[in-house]
Amino acid sequence: MASKSLKPFPQLTLPAYERKKILQRLAGLIEKEQSQLARLICSEVKKPISLAQNEVRRAVAVCQDAAEESVRQHGEWLQADVQQHTLRHQIFSKKLPRGPLLAITPFNYPFNLPMHKIAPAMALGMPFALKPSPRAVQTGQALVNLVHRAGWPAAAAQVLQCSNQDVMRWVWDARFAVVSFTGSADIGWRIKAEAGKKQVLLELGGNASVILAPDALWQSALPRLAWGAFMYAGQVCIAVQQIWVHESFYDSFIKALKKETLRLGVGDPRRAKTLVPPLIDAAAADRVMAWIGQATAQGAKLLCGGKRQGALVYPTVLTQVPEQLPLVCEEAFGPVLIVHRYRNLPEVYACVNQFRYGLQASIYTRSQATAFEAFESLRMGTVLVNEIPTFRLDTMPYGGTKDSGFGREGVRFAMEHYSEPRNLVLLPAA
Repeated sequence: MASKSLKPFPQLTLPAYERKKILQRLAGLIEKEQSQLARLICSEVKKPISLAQNEVRRAVAVCQDAAEESVRQHGEWLQADVQQHTLRHQIFSKKLPRGPLLAITPFNYPFNLPMHKIAPAMALGMPFALKPSPRAVQTGQALVNLVHRAGWPAAAAQVLQCSNQDVMRWVWDARFAVVSFTGSADIGWRIKAEAGKKQVLLELGGNASVILAPDALWQSALPRLAWGAFMYAGQVCIAVQQIWVHESFYDSFIKALKKETLRLGVGDPRRAKTLVPPLIDAAAADRVMAWIGQATAQGAKLLCGGKRQGALVYPTVLTQVPEQLPLVCEEAFGPVLIVHRYRNLPEVYACVNQFRYGLQASIYTRSQATAFEAFESLRMGTVLVNEIPTFRLDTMPYGGTKDSGFGREGVRFAMEHYSEPRNLVLLPAA
């Protein structure tokens, strides 16, 4: 069960083939119990059941990827005869795990985000403690229980239960060599500042933009854009938060967008057709509604939505929002989409780059030149072409620039951060 204290971590000596077997068994257990796990996620964090099912499927894929990577850790032979006095030396370098991992995760992906942190640790043979969101302790515990059932030593996989305010106690704890955190920028950068000598990975969020170039096939992209904006009520760090629309088709676009938004499934997350559930709590709804009210009070136009029922905020589209307001320059983390009109692409690149976040952004265009121009111009961890920024392939090096974070996730890339080189210098006996 989740604990407020830690048992001593064991010294793991599991060989690579055994780590691979355990990860393969874990993937099989998750796949076998995916229906129950999806229902737990839906119940605990109000995630629409279709999205919860997809989250569990992704976790299986991450686990399978980690199983393969566990036996791909290569060392390196370094040429030593670069100086006369080292002609007979042999130098080998090997990556070894830094030490126990503290994984701190939020409520919105309570199963797959922990998997992204602990699977690379298991592939390397590192003990870990998972500190799930207080709103998702049952899901975090269910994952670690499966890790134990797969054969991982019990004391090498623990669940910490504490408030977000008390998490710094564990960041300071000398037993941890690596801290991987997903959450708000303010807490993340405080963790990095106070983690001392620990290796720190941060995935902190964004305010993702989609740019519709003058040649964009926006009509076919529209359903995907609406899905990316409002899935899970926008409680995703790479949700589509703003769309930049060329003036040549702006009026047609917002008319079609309103129609697309109004047909989205809203309400009970247990229903298969629901995309937009209530927000995680009433306080979150209060904040989102306050930001909407602030925007309309300063001249923003409400295209649709702007209403609530308890913690449910209906999908909201706004235009003419001043760019200095939180709905544009901060992370909305709610079912709100901002639409901007623009004349030329360089002005959009400049606007997007001035935001403090740099996680993911996308551009829709049929021009290869425009695609590469966007890639070279936008200061983002990932630039997508003809795809929404809500896309994430679990094997890619995922992370951001600026206030969006530090380091990269994706099993192979996280393993690089979790490990450090150790050299063997060998001089043959005379």
